[in-house]
Amino acid sequence: MTYTKKLIEVALPLDIINEASAYDKMPGIGAHPKGIHHWWARLPLPSARAILFASLVDDPSAHPDIFPTEESQVAERGRLFEIIHKLCQKKIHTKQEVFEEAYQEIVKHCNGKLPTILDPFAGGGSIPLEGMRLGLPVQASDLNPVAVLINKAQIELLPEFANQVPINPNIQSKIGFTEWKLGKGLAEDLRYYGNWINEEAKKRIGHYYPKAKHGKKESNVVAWVWSRTVKCPNPACGCDMPLIRSFILSKKKPNFYSRPIIERTFNGNIITGYEVLQGIPEVKGTTNRSGATCVCCDEPVRFPYIREEGKAGRIKEVLIATIINFGRGKTYISPQEGHSELAKSAKPQWKPEFLMAIENKRNFQSPLYGIDTFDKVFTKRQLLGLSTLHEFIGKAESKIISDGGIVDYAKSISTLLVMSADRMADFNNALCRWNSGNEKVMNLYGRQAVPMVWDFGEANLLGDTVGAWKTCYEYVADCVEVILTVKSTKQSAKQFNASKYSFSDKNYLISTDPPYYNNIAYSDLSDFFYVWLRHGLQDKYPELLSTMLVPKMEELIAAEYRFGGPEGAKIHFEDGFKETFKNLKQGIDDRFPLTVYYAFKQDEGEDIEDEESTLEIGLTTGWETLLEGLNSAGFQIIATWPIKASQKWRMVAMGTNSLTSYIVLACRPRPENAPSITRREYLQILKRELPKAIEVLQKSNLAPVDMAQATIGPGMGIYSRFDKIMEQDGTPMSVRTALSLINKALGEILAEQEGDFDTETRWALAWFEQNEFAAGEFGDANALALAKNTAVNALVHSGVVKSGAGKVQLIPRSELSPTWDPTRDNKVVVWEITQHLIKQLQEHGEIGAAKLYKKLGSTADIARELAYHLFTVSEKKGWTQEAQAYNSLVLSWNQIVAESYNIKDSISTQGKLDF
Repeated sequence: MTYTKKLIEVALPLDIINEASAYDKMPGIGAHPKGIHHWWARLPLPSARAILFASLVDDPSAHPDIFPTEESQVAERGRLFEIIHKLCQKKIHTKQEVFEEAYQEIVKHCNGKLPTILDPFAGGGSIPLEGMRLGLPVQASDLNPVAVLINKAQIELLPEFANQVPINPNIQSKIGFTEWKLGKGLAEDLRYYGNWINEEAKKRIGHYYPKAKHGKKESNVVAWVWSRTVKCPNPACGCDMPLIRSFILSKKKPNFYSRPIIERTFNGNIITGYEVLQGIPEVKGTTNRSGATCVCCDEPVRFPYIREEGKAGRIKEVLIATIINFGRGKTYISPQEGHSELAKSAKPQWKPEFLMAIENKRNFQSPLYGIDTFDKVFTKRQLLGLSTLHEFIGKAESKIISDGGIVDYAKSISTLLVMSADRMADFNNALCRWNSGNEKVMNLYGRQAVPMVWDFGEANLLGDTVGAWKTCYEYVADCVEVILTVKSTKQSAKQFNASKYSFSDKNYLISTDPPYYNNIAYSDLSDFFYVWLRHGLQDKYPELLSTMLVPKMEELIAAEYRFGGPEGAKIHFEDGFKETFKNLKQGIDDRFPLTVYYAFKQDEGEDIEDEESTLEIGLTTGWETLLEGLNSAGFQIIATWPIKASQKWRMVAMGTNSLTSYIVLACRPRPENAPSITRREYLQILKRELPKAIEVLQKSNLAPVDMAQATIGPGMGIYSRFDKIMEQDGTPMSVRTALSLINKALGEILAEQEGDFDTETRWALAWFEQNEFAAGEFGDANALALAKNTAVNALVHSGVVKSGAGKVQLIPRSELSPTWDPTRDNKVVVWEITQHLIKQLQEHGEIGAAKLYKKLGSTADIARELAYHLFTVSEKKGWTQEAQAYNSLVLSWNQIVAESYNIKDSISTQGKLDF
């Protein structure tokens, strides 16, 4: 089969894409399409945009008649890379001309015949959205109705009413002064009717949100802080002991905390109330990993007792603080008289009395303590507020029509208002922590779980800070303004099972981010939102919202609790994947590759403990199943690209080793006449081709933690190139065996790269693997030095080790000179460079490391290679902090180099350092 090579099959500007994708995942970057509705592990928009563009345009090497020389091909790639660079700009919605330029380029490369972009696992909608924004026909589908609604909002409702002039009565004064382009008019109406709902809700339930007095002044409440309590099991005490993670309310000076007021009697202890004080509490909190401690009698109370009390409905809630704002920052005051009673007296009109996925103990911890239905996630006042808002959203629809809007427009506004209420539910429930650092209520789904929270913040639903209705509908309106582009037209989103696809023609470019085995239980998690969406929108989407909860059994994840254990879950996932890719192959436009994003360990705001070492991650069932599905469906992997998926700020600042990249696989149908080879021939090809692929990955600044996953791509690319790879006994080689061989080859290649290092560094690498930075025996060090053709005194002289009293020790980074100048060092070795760069990075950030890099020049680049080796050693040994240090250096490398260019040349440099 012959085809025209696309750019993605040859080259990508990874640095540009990765930088933009890391920024895209950062919080606090303002209005963004992701703000329409929450979704888990959402694909960064720049990566989706860039991958689609690179899948549509030809690589210049495919046209030797136009670009006959390597220089001309490089120049043309540079031009295409520049378009990608423009597409990856921040605030891309303000650069509408870029979408027009990209569209014209795509049309040219497709000879005017555009494919339909199909994402069968649409999820949060990044791929369909970017396809629409690039001006392409799009079809999005997902089994999950919450995902379908998100996609409908983005690619159906919004483009249908692009450039809509607002219809609300207040807009007449703005006519002639504002251009209602793209989503601006829709957003204006969303704000108007959101505000109308807010005012009506205040009239109805405003008295449930009383003001608070502080001195002679009275102020609206920002939030109330509550603690759960349980009766102390100590018979001599018996108080309602608070279950509190931290009594600290604010970490900003002068610091505020809450303290229980304890009354001790002959009959036991009583907590009569709580007072807010300034300073640092003597007792930080009462809960820990094993249970709690009674604040009155110091009795340790284990979780089994607390769980039983919770299931029996005996866990209570007590108000411990009130937060107000007089306009000069937040002030913390003691609970006001009557506030607690008023909140508990609320009588909600409707509540979601639907059972959580209590069998999913991995993602749901609150059912262990009796919070097993969705209505129990909320306080009575929160339920009253949410149900009241839903009632007025329904009334707003009639108002929109009476103000001149058509029925479909009213439906669109109502849908967005209900989605705004979903956003508010995420920030306004009894599992939201009060963050004492940035002083705000944190949303429930900061990670992919419904955790148990002991003390929680309740935002003032009718206020104007985080968690309030006003901030939620206004934020969604801001996001509506930035979604559409000049090329956006109405597309299609529907509910469909990806494994059931059939095609009548081959006109699809398929790009998808499929489920990650058992990592994210989308259907279980999205029930939280679905019960409210169904309550507010069932009459508008009767088929989509027909089930009581999100469909579960067809969902393509390996959920052991659904399918009778690990084996049943594995079979369900494997069969579904194989069927899906087999069917999708029938609809692929042969001009374009299939692109599949995959990252078994995902990291959107959640730290997941690795169950096996990073170098063995290729053997995980998730990867194996994906690759087996692609291979059995007749696809071969042509190219693999690591795309950063998690925030740079989080990886470096928080020091995690969770995987940071998606691996994008570009695949083509395998030729029908593909040959078979033997295991020996496969190993020979691996040995010949894999080293170059690893070198490319390292130069792309791939995080060491992602190396094993990324190496799977080129290794499996060789595997999938052939019809069969025959074992010595005549049976076909399995994907699992191939993955094992790829991992082994990776280890051997990394070991061979040690030859690039100087003698001292090779010795230090071997000594580090035995001792880390601990002291070892002189005799052992000397024997290793002789084997490496050096001596201990030479190592001391080079600044690698210190020696004395019969001991030898690698110099810890804490003891390295902060003013080390390599240009004045007679013997500079790679080990020394690497450790000093890490020291500067840890103590002074990327600027500090850049200053040192400036002195070293390009001779420092080999330190990145050593960092890969040291990360691998540290991971194998379980030295987490060391692994984090080397991972962070590689992740920061490009920024360090970039910052070095901005440093004035007055810093002395040396053209070449001796190794």
